[in-house]
Amino acid sequence: NVTPEKEGVFYPRGLYPNDDVLMQQIENLKTKAAQNSSDADLQLLLGYQLVGVGDMDNAVAPLQQASLDQTNGPAATTLIKLLDKIRAAKSAENKN
Repeated sequence: NVTPEKEGVFYPRGLYPNDDVLMQQIENLKTKAAQNSSDADLQLLLGYQLVGVGDMDNAVAPLQQASLDQTNGPAATTLIKLLDKIRAAKSAENKN
């Protein structure tokens, strides 16, 4: 009964012994996602991982691709909305 809109987006850190391993896994995922651009599952996973490590600019394209998929669309749209909120908060912060 939990929705992402109410509870937020969960991104667990610390699953890898260090961030170098995580970043290498994301690079591998980027390669696979580029080779399979129509695979909405890969696109969503890549976008999610990039959001989780704070790479907002590079997360947009895979999330937009995943948002076109019926199954992955709602999750991708939630992450896109999260990106919009983060950007708006940073913009407001920079104005102060």
